[in-house]
Amino acid sequence: MGEAIFLADKSLTITNEKPEENINTDIICCGFNGNFIYRSFLKFDISSLPYNAFITSAILQLFLIEDYFKCLSKNLYAYMLQEDFGDFTTYNHQPKFYNDYIRTNISYKKYGLININITSFAQRWMSGEVINKGILLRCEENKKSLVAFGSSKSSQYSTIPKLYINFIKPRVYDEGKFIEVKEEVMDLNFINTGYSSVYDVSRMIIGSFFIKNTGYKDIDVCVDVSADGLTWVRDIEKRVCISQCEILVPKYYGKYYRISTYTNGEGRVNIKFIYQVYK
Repeated sequence: MGEAIFLADKSLTITNEKPEENINTDIICCGFNGNFIYRSFLKFDISSLPYNAFITSAILQLFLIEDYFKCLSKNLYAYMLQEDFGDFTTYNHQPKFYNDYIRTNISYKKYGLININITSFAQRWMSGEVINKGILLRCEENKKSLVAFGSSKSSQYSTIPKLYINFIKPRVYDEGKFIEVKEEVMDLNFINTGYSSVYDVSRMIIGSFFIKNTGYKDIDVCVDVSADGLTWVRDIEKRVCISQCEILVPKYYGKYYRISTYTNGEGRVNIKFIYQVYK
């Protein structure tokens, strides 16, 4: 197991108060101040990780400097960028971003460190599925929600955005051959209860399920484990809200895995299983 800490390489804030300019100071802002919207961008260069590393966790750590409008419910949203940002970026010229997002409730915090689990983002960057162009951060934009975090230009180390990554570096196996990373994807449509394909994981080292709710109802999702493919034991379980994506990492080892899903009525999920096996 390896660990690495990355400081934000660059950061930027844009606002429709100055739609043809950007803000590049020691803070970044997100949210709505009652008159104008603020959005921010971060970029972490993780290219120094071993090329064949498998990321097990990635935590984005932000330092909340100011909550300008305290309320009982305030969420921070993180998106993966499809395009670069820089001096050319303004509110009227924003980079494209993916629809998938990670939502974190930050209403409990008025000052200090906030941790956001972006493991799914980092794994997709590492696998090459998505090119790492950076992250978009925003808060609710239909109510007063403005907050300020430390930026990459902060003079205090404690307030600079950081990315904490834990990873596994595959060892050489079978006369110098490396461990292989595999990926299987399927769409599952079901009524009330559904089951995925059965995955033979007898040669698996580690793996993660990425479950995206593509239907119109919240869904309970569980990893089932079996030694013979007949008797199943429930492992980790999570609720996946509409349009959200959750990561399920099995705790138990068995010869077979499957995903079971539950909702009231019709449901639909996209299942992606990324795992390491010996070649």
